[in-house]
Amino acid sequence: MEENTSLFSLSIDIAVKSHLYEAAKWAKFLAIIGMILLALVLAKNLYTFYLISQYSAVDSMLGQPRGIGSALTIGTIAGTLLVVVIPFFSLLFVLRFANGIKSALDASDQAFLNSALQNLKLYFRYLGIISALVLVVITITWVLRLGTSIA
Repeated sequence: MEENTSLFSLSIDIAVKSHLYEAAKWAKFLAIIGMILLALVLAKNLYTFYLISQYSAVDSMLGQPRGIGSALTIGTIAGTLLVVVIPFFSLLFVLRFANGIKSALDASDQAFLNSALQNLKLYFRYLGIISALVLVVITITWVLRLGTSIA
């Protein structure tokens, strides 16, 4: 006989449980791969930051102004924040979702299921906000370029 857990007139039967397990496995795999890639990007950016600081030190010894080195340092830090920190949180929500679904299905625990689905909601909300911000920045950039090309 099939296991059938009632949930607000919905049920988690064997097929749904199997789909959720598989989704959790893929979500965990993708989150871990994403975090590894973010760690590699962070290491690359830290190395770039080191090279820029060396470039700035040579300029200082030669009596050159430090303007370009400082600008590159600020740009590297800002780029690192954009490229590493922003995706980190979406990957964290996906990882929490994957772990929560697995725990909920193994223990048949409603609290774990609620927490896992809340993390999935946060993941989509976060991506929606980031997407809206990107669209706003693209639109502003497009309008400013259009305005300068007309003038």
